[in-house]
Amino acid sequence: MTTATATAAAAESDFELVMERVFDASLDRVWAAWTNADALVQWFFPHDCQLGESVFDIVEGGAYRCTLMGCTSGKHFTMRGTYEEIKPQYRLVFTHGWVGEGDLVERMTRIVVTFVEEEQGRTRLNFCQSGLGSEEARNSHADGWGGVLDHLGDHVA
Repeated sequence: MTTATATAAAAESDFELVMERVFDASLDRVWAAWTNADALVQWFFPHDCQLGESVFDIVEGGAYRCTLMGCTSGKHFTMRGTYEEIKPQYRLVFTHGWVGEGDLVERMTRIVVTFVEEEQGRTRLNFCQSGLGSEEARNSHADGWGGVLDHLGDHVA
């Protein structure tokens, strides 16, 4: 079973996406899904896409880069970022940005994922993406990340 909520707070064009999910999976399993590159390639994409070329260097200061392919829009999208903080089985912090022309990222956002062990082998995941530039961007990311977290649920089940 998973549950989800999404909220937003705006301050000077800085919108925030907050989501919460509870997974019927152990903290060890959910943490490993986020911090093992071989696991990430199996679920780290929204419903209407597939993950193409990807590199995940999951250490503090390490970078990731991956391409979403086969999306409903027919376009490919590349995202990249840097892992800022890794506190095993508790907190993962990384940046996230969409790569544009010239390999530039117009707006880099920050994602904080926290993990809480629940009773009966369940795990509560709190996801917060800050630095989104508009309500539209927040809503679009809510749809995308919602699909990503659905895939995570399937992966850890």
